[in-house]
Amino acid sequence: MRKLSFLLVLLLLTAMQVLAQRTITGKVTSADDGNGIPGVTVLVTGTSTGVLTDLDGKFSISVPKTATSLQFTFVGMKMKEVALTAENNYDVVMETSAQQIEGVVVTAFGITRQSREIGVSTAKVADKELTRAGASNVMNGMTAKVSGLQINTINNGVNPETKITLRGNRHFLASNQALVVLDGVPVSATYLNSINPNDIESVSVLKGASAAALYGNEASNGVMIVSTKKGGKQKPTIKVSNTTTFERISYLPNLQERFGSGSGETPGNSDNNYTFWIGPDRNTDPYTSYENQQFGPEYNPEVMVILGGKLEDGSYQMVPYAPIKNQKLNFFQTGVSMQNDVSYSGGDENGSFYLSAQDVNSTGTVMDDKNRRTSVRMAAMKKYGTFQADFSMGITKTKTDVSGGDMNQGRGVYWNVLNTPQHIPLSTYKDIDGNPFATLDGYFNAYYPNPYWQIAHSRQKNDRTDFLGSLNLSYKPVEWLEFSNRTGLVYNTQNYNDYTDEAVYSNYSKSDPWSQGHMGQQTPYSGQSSYQMSNQLSLTNDFLTKLSKDFGDFSTKLILGVSAFKTGYNAMNSAASALVIPNLYNISNRVGEPVATQETLERSSMGVFADATIGYKNYIFLHASARNDWDSRLVKDNRSFFYPGADISAVLTDMFPALKDGPVLSFLKVRAGLSKTGQISLTNWYATVPRYDAAPGFPYGNTAGFRLNTTLSNPTLRPEITKELEGGIEMSFVKDRYHLEVTAYKSNTIDQTIPASISSATGYRSAYINAGELETRGIETDLKLTPLLSLGQVNWDLTINYAYSTSEVLSIYPGLNELPINDGTTYGITNSASYAIVGQQFPAIKVTDVIRDPEGRIVVDKVTGLPKTAPALVQKGHGNPNHILGIVNNFTWKGLTLGIVAEYRSGNNIVNRVGNALDFTGISEHSALNGRQPFVIPNSVIETAPGVYTPNTDVLVTDAGRAFWVNSNYHTTDAAYVTSAAFWKLREISLTYNVPVEKVFGSTKVLKAATLGVVGRNLLMWRPKTNVWTDPEFNTNGATSNAVGYTNEDQTPPTRVFGFRVNLTF
Repeated sequence: MRKLSFLLVLLLLTAMQVLAQRTITGKVTSADDGNGIPGVTVLVTGTSTGVLTDLDGKFSISVPKTATSLQFTFVGMKMKEVALTAENNYDVVMETSAQQIEGVVVTAFGITRQSREIGVSTAKVADKELTRAGASNVMNGMTAKVSGLQINTINNGVNPETKITLRGNRHFLASNQALVVLDGVPVSATYLNSINPNDIESVSVLKGASAAALYGNEASNGVMIVSTKKGGKQKPTIKVSNTTTFERISYLPNLQERFGSGSGETPGNSDNNYTFWIGPDRNTDPYTSYENQQFGPEYNPEVMVILGGKLEDGSYQMVPYAPIKNQKLNFFQTGVSMQNDVSYSGGDENGSFYLSAQDVNSTGTVMDDKNRRTSVRMAAMKKYGTFQADFSMGITKTKTDVSGGDMNQGRGVYWNVLNTPQHIPLSTYKDIDGNPFATLDGYFNAYYPNPYWQIAHSRQKNDRTDFLGSLNLSYKPVEWLEFSNRTGLVYNTQNYNDYTDEAVYSNYSKSDPWSQGHMGQQTPYSGQSSYQMSNQLSLTNDFLTKLSKDFGDFSTKLILGVSAFKTGYNAMNSAASALVIPNLYNISNRVGEPVATQETLERSSMGVFADATIGYKNYIFLHASARNDWDSRLVKDNRSFFYPGADISAVLTDMFPALKDGPVLSFLKVRAGLSKTGQISLTNWYATVPRYDAAPGFPYGNTAGFRLNTTLSNPTLRPEITKELEGGIEMSFVKDRYHLEVTAYKSNTIDQTIPASISSATGYRSAYINAGELETRGIETDLKLTPLLSLGQVNWDLTINYAYSTSEVLSIYPGLNELPINDGTTYGITNSASYAIVGQQFPAIKVTDVIRDPEGRIVVDKVTGLPKTAPALVQKGHGNPNHILGIVNNFTWKGLTLGIVAEYRSGNNIVNRVGNALDFTGISEHSALNGRQPFVIPNSVIETAPGVYTPNTDVLVTDAGRAFWVNSNYHTTDAAYVTSAAFWKLREISLTYNVPVEKVFGSTKVLKAATLGVVGRNLLMWRPKTNVWTDPEFNTNGATSNAVGYTNEDQTPPTRVFGFRVNLTF
């Protein structure tokens, strides 16, 4: 009876317990893409009762009726607490955590380390930050998001180059671009342009030499480690997305709309039908119908004027003598980019698979410019007990087709657009075959061709294929020991063709019927064509042995490795400047001997290294690395170099728990690092051995001829050595809600590889030597407020990163105080104003200037009022910014996410050679500010006696038109076109909505998630009023050049991008 009573009581208590509980169900999804998150821990707040979400992110948990909330936690996500109401079903959206205090960081050779162990500065950018604004280029998605990382888009266009710099400059002439490692394989920075941003899992940035020391010869500029997606523990998932964006010119240089065509032609000559005065003003030039320069009379909309001259059939065109609003802006079209992606992923505990395909089809703002990038990538991982294999491989095909130079001077399209007077109806000349005034013979401009003809008949085409494969095999026989071997292969081929069609003018044009010296007199312009076919194959192999073992309070990790690298490059160039059959671009279709060259290069290197970390009680860590490299570019007796590095970190809040007992401080870490790295700065891989080149004019028939290269080989060359010291502090406050990180660093790079002139009596002209030292100092600050503001379902996360950097030239060579950083010429003008000057920031800007008095005032002639050119170049600041500020905002409300990214740069200057070109044309705004009337040069003085200067108040420049803006020393010097390169840019804005699929479409097993969004990039830019020319981020020279701070008319105008995104998950 007692047993029965006990059972009845137990049954009653159990029933009461059941009745006192309820079942809560729901689904946990990611705010990034709306996908369900498997493995999320769901806990009843204040208890140990909990469950994990399934593969779809769904959960079911029994909770006491007294429970008030549930807590949701997952690695890499912000913890979320949800208050319980009368509802029994909850859809929970979790956000990626911006904090990495206790996270994992991928370091050199794919080695993962806890962030608390690391004694140097690193950063990590997740996939959603890269793709949020719809960028098709990985680097554009990184801009403004990492302190110390400077990314420059150096030109616009359908496939623009990007320049990547970490912590400023370390080298005079060698590349300052960061090393890029993709899935463990080193690649060039330009290779990133071929990568689908949606394939990237994350990018780890090892900012300085200390963080990247394990890479030895390649590490002095820092490293960006790009990890791609490889699938995961999830049910098979298919993602389909489309990003469509539109690109528009954001602004043109400030242009005048007051004066029309004219360039000093005299009325009454044989061309009196085409040159005449309009209005009473005689301070300008008379109107000339076929002129491109705009120093003619003021516009008068009541007057009709002839354009060009009479054609052979007697026809001619008349237009109002008035500026056409937005005439040049309307020449440029709206560029469209359609990016379509599809991916498949899935996996379990023992394996995963990922497959993706992308097609990016873009048209540019210049008509007929286009780029198409198609890529496929596959990755997989499989575990077999203690053995694991993973691989990734991808192939990308990129085809680019853009306009080339004109047939006369090789000028770009933008120049010929700018060189068009404002009253010309430019957009009416598109039909170059059907419109008689758009043809070669009928176009109004006697000296430059119709830009639409140039677009149709001068092209630069590039066909590039990139392949990367990576295979990693690992074996872990015991818990504390692992062996791994990674083999990588990178291969690319490139076929480049630059051609200009033959231009044949009629005999009528050749006779110069308008008496103007028409360019048709030089007809025919022979067509030209050049080809370059190149390929490069690079092989890498890294073998690592990893040991990790804890001994009481001590943790130890040791990594031993061997790394091998080999690459070969082959290029063939051929060109012909006179074709037998017009428009047939074949090397056999030529007059005379072709220009043909071939280049074959090979190099290899090997390194052995060790990496060790000792930790004590998980709060203090000492890390050291050592690497020795051997490189074939150096002679045998001089090719072995040793690169050590060490760093230490201490988590003081764990060392002294009392520090975090208060309500404010929750985390405090200090760190410091010291390293030595190198870079072999030889663009000529055979600079240490004698080199022979084909002699001019050879081969001649069957006779070959070679000569010794005029650069003397130097077998004593060695790497440039960078020694870097850095220290930092990391702090978190208010339960890790606010995080502050500050880093200071100093690096010194010695043994710079520079050219030295030698006496031509030796048979040589120059030799490369090791000399010079460059010191770079800086501070980096990162402040993360997550959230800065939280009001119910509204959250505002704010990240601010700031970097200050300066590079100073300490020495160059005994007796040598400056070194030009040249990078070729365009139209006979050097494409650079950059110099290395002892005691100055690098790169310094030096330009021609007019003579000035000690107070900087312009000294003018006491009769003409014109300035004279100074005999020596003058320094005008430097080309790299000292200050870079990035601001990243993230606002969330229910299913909406608003992202805003802004960037500020300052401290540097830029030479705007496009301003010089506009003054020459007479279309620049400031060339018309004085109404082309006589004027006194502002802030000018007259030298009344040696060293005595009097303010100029009455000596006028009498010819204030063409004579001043084209021929005077003001125009022919560059100092007038140097401005501040500071700017504020709204880099990104995105608004994304996670569609509640089940609420909108009901329960569906097909569509799992959907997001819709609008995006914009570079929508707004603010710059100093003095810079009326172009985007100060641009640079004439390529991404690898250190000659920065210089632009010309070959850069098309800056643009803004806007569009929409759709992402579906099945």
